[in-house]
Amino acid sequence: MACHLRGGQAPKTREFNNEQNRVFGLFIEGDNSNIQGLILIQEREPNQLIHISLMEAAPYNQFNNPHQEYASVGKVLLAFAMNYSLNIQRFEGYVGLEAKRNYNEDFYLKLNAQLANLINGKPYYFFSDTDGSINHLKKYLPGGVNICPS
Repeated sequence: MACHLRGGQAPKTREFNNEQNRVFGLFIEGDNSNIQGLILIQEREPNQLIHISLMEAAPYNQFNNPHQEYASVGKVLLAFAMNYSLNIQRFEGYVGLEAKRNYNEDFYLKLNAQLANLINGKPYYFFSDTDGSINHLKKYLPGGVNICPS
């Protein structure tokens, strides 16, 4: 999947309320009209990591859709967050997130996430290892990241 991400400020609705959040949409190169996935991230200075506030594949790309257009959208979005973290030298590729549903836990564990703790009863995972982030990037974003203006 040749893709690029377009960034901007998060709209002022529900989980987008926090001004620290940055939102990025995943698009296929040459098609700026159909969003393939969305990721909402913020820099967490005290923890020195990128926190994923929201990560979602478009409904037509979700794994349980029998007519799924593109697979691995979540893995590509996660790779983007890892790349973003690696580009902030002191963050060293660290990424953290809360699992929003129980079935997502298996997805994160298969990608070598580590359970850090529970926050408000939800498991909080992090992808800690710099080498792990680099390996994930090589697998899911081998051509690198192309961020386009919004």
